[in-house]
Amino acid sequence: MDTSNMSLMEIFSNPDVMHTLTFGQKMLASTITMIMGLGITFTVLILIWIFISIMGKALGTGKK
Repeated sequence: MDTSNMSLMEIFSNPDVMHTLTFGQKMLASTITMIMGLGITFTVLILIWIFISIMGKALGTGKK
């Protein structure tokens, strides 16, 4: 498989090509994946927090 025109994340997503990556490429792809996962997680948590805050104010159950 020719990987010269593929981005690192495209290569990382293919399990057949994983063994051809260097240690540095594997660590970089793992770091990118970790940062994306953390970003999505915290974004969703902030949206849930905002939604709960709005619902609390709408229902009058917020702090008094």
